[in-house]
Amino acid sequence: MKNTVKKQWSKIVDFLRNYQFCNILQFAILNGFLWMIMSTVYLRYVHIIQSSWGGTFYSLFFTVGHLGVFSVGLWILLQICRFIGKKFLNFSAVFWGGLLSFFFVADIVVFSLYNFHINIPMLALFCSPAAFELVELPFAMIAGIVFIVIALFTGEYFLFKLARKFSCPKSVMAILAVIGVSFGIFNAVHAWAAYSGIQEIILRTEALPLKYAMTATRFFSKRGFKQNKGVKVYAGSVINYPLKKLEFKAMPKRKNVILIVVDCLRADMFNKEVMPNMFDFAAHQPHGRFTQHYSGGNCTQTGIFSLCYGIPGNYFDQALRSNTEAFLAGKPANN
Repeated sequence: MKNTVKKQWSKIVDFLRNYQFCNILQFAILNGFLWMIMSTVYLRYVHIIQSSWGGTFYSLFFTVGHLGVFSVGLWILLQICRFIGKKFLNFSAVFWGGLLSFFFVADIVVFSLYNFHINIPMLALFCSPAAFELVELPFAMIAGIVFIVIALFTGEYFLFKLARKFSCPKSVMAILAVIGVSFGIFNAVHAWAAYSGIQEIILRTEALPLKYAMTATRFFSKRGFKQNKGVKVYAGSVINYPLKKLEFKAMPKRKNVILIVVDCLRADMFNKEVMPNMFDFAAHQPHGRFTQHYSGGNCTQTGIFSLCYGIPGNYFDQALRSNTEAFLAGKPANN
């Protein structure tokens, strides 16, 4: 039995060496290590006040499993390119490795500024003709971006040359096993955390881009597990909100505030002809109309969220998962 296993293992190792699978996979894994090191920056902007060893180990498995899958994906892509030709493979390795690394650098910058990841609507807006009207890039920033791009693609070129100089199929197979185990562990833990409402795990999952962690609500429910009503709350949020606690003095006499919200109502439709009663009501109030307000979204969820929270509607999911209350729920200051 042992001899049979040893022979099969030797065949796998020889196959990896003969078809250069190992060299390309080494290049992909080296990129994975680079992305894992870069990913530690994300945790600086996830505001978890109460942390645990379990949450720290989860972040470790999540980082290795999630970004390890990205490196395996890069390897598969390069294997396809390999069958086209050697020169095309060399170009593709540098191009895709540099492009993915630049994506992580750009996403880290976006996440550090706005606490959300690069998404499709954001890319569509940036690639539109209106991009230069919305975002003004000074010369120093453009020069910095060009320098980073050149540095990344040059680094990928030397990384690819390094990966082709040596072959360690046994180490590569061991690393693949670690990635697979980490991927399974972080998905299983997240599924239970999402069912049980363990917010520390959910918040840590928000840190990395392009994540899709597993949930298993039906699986646990059918097997008799009861969902925890008393959610284990951890202080903190993936969003640093509010930046400063809202302080105000208690009024001697409270006033009733009524918010009248209408779906799909354009500002120019609020006139005497279309809405005569509401228009007349607002005209007789000292502060009846707020003409400098901009909606935070074009649907009910994001619009109402931004109205109450005072921040863009794309933070809705993070605020919901972390039970972050709106600043309007603050208590008056003692003074």
